[in-house]
Amino acid sequence: MKKLNLTQTKISYKGAHAIFIATQRFSTLKELTLNKNSLDGGKLRVIREMLYNNKGLKILNMNQCQLGEDGAFYLA
Repeated sequence: MKKLNLTQTKISYKGAHAIFIATQRFSTLKELTLNKNSLDGGKLRVIREMLYNNKGLKILNMNQCQLGEDGAFYLA
């Protein structure tokens, strides 16, 4: 799997965690789209951990995810 599009899927914490596990198993994932999902709190922690551990991901789309300045700083 090279691309995963989860636009507007209302991802829960459990869903975000499942994505993290999947990206570890599928090291061929190059592009992840999370557009139009409310990403905050625990979901951001899981995504940050995924980004730290996934060396193959080249493109991450997070348009309209309501991160705010604090969320963006946290991911950075």
